[in-house]
Amino acid sequence: MTHNHLTALPENIGCLSSLKELRIYNNQLTRLPESLGKLTNLRELHAMNNVLENLPESIENLQELRELRLFQNRLKSLPESIGKLANLHTLDLRNNHLTVLPDSLSNLRSLTSLDLRANRLNSLPKGIGELIYLEKLDVRWNKLSSVPAWFQQLEDRGCSVYI
Repeated sequence: MTHNHLTALPENIGCLSSLKELRIYNNQLTRLPESLGKLTNLRELHAMNNVLENLPESIENLQELRELRLFQNRLKSLPESIGKLANLHTLDLRNNHLTVLPDSLSNLRSLTSLDLRANRLNSLPKGIGELIYLEKLDVRWNKLSSVPAWFQQLEDRGCSVYI
């Protein structure tokens, strides 16, 4: 459903319970319906290049989700429930309007790639430094007040950190 100038998804999209990938990028979506949380078999959600300002709390139900690509939107915050996505490997949030991240990101124990480029972040949750499978952390073009000491610990164990 890419490149269709969509401004909304129908609430009954949640009825597609066997759906494994949802590609809705390059549209004009302003929100995602709460019924998105009913897509419990979803492994990939590609919603980049829209105008999303927030995510539904029901995102926590997407326990099979491996990739969440939300770059180039207008996200100002993330729900705390995002930390319940235990199988998430890739989280791409670059080019949004994020000023703060929920502490629950430190619960994403399977995360290998976290892209936070070009947001408005002043600081990062310390728990990100404890994500043992993290291979790439990109925080360039933010407003970090200081470089956290745990960046060095990530690099020492082989994670590529881009500041």
